[in-house]
Amino acid sequence: MKSYVDRAQSLYQLYMKVMGEIFVGLKTNDSMSTLTGIQMQALCVLERQGPLRMKDIADSVSVSMPSATGIIDRMVRANLVHRFEDPTDRRVTMVELSAGGAEAMKKINRTHEKRLRELLSRLAPNRQMELIAAFEKIYELLLETQRAAEESAPKRKKAHVEV
Repeated sequence: MKSYVDRAQSLYQLYMKVMGEIFVGLKTNDSMSTLTGIQMQALCVLERQGPLRMKDIADSVSVSMPSATGIIDRMVRANLVHRFEDPTDRRVTMVELSAGGAEAMKKINRTHEKRLRELLSRLAPNRQMELIAAFEKIYELLLETQRAAEESAPKRKKAHVEV
């Protein structure tokens, strides 16, 4: 019988294989074939979370700030995102999806949904529901973990500046 660690490792490896295969479908779509995996991740993060600081994007896609800057530079030139100054702190650069990025995300989402529909159609309805229930449980656990981390994180005090 597999241990908890072995099952977690197996699940991770399987997840990476599944996601890799889903993204393969995007590479066959001519309009998406020029996007790198990291650029697709950045688009997905921006679509899900809205405008973000460069540091948050770097953290979300697991790259350094200099790498994130290069990635975002290329995405700006491709009209996928645009930068703007944080209205509350001019030192901070924010990034959000442009109209071109929103359209790219629509294409990415349609492609993912199409591939998943094709795959699910090959399963019996009860197996489809089991798979959906498993993903719902994983998502629920992820949200619980995120909430617990946020609650246990030390609260930053904002510096009070007298003028």
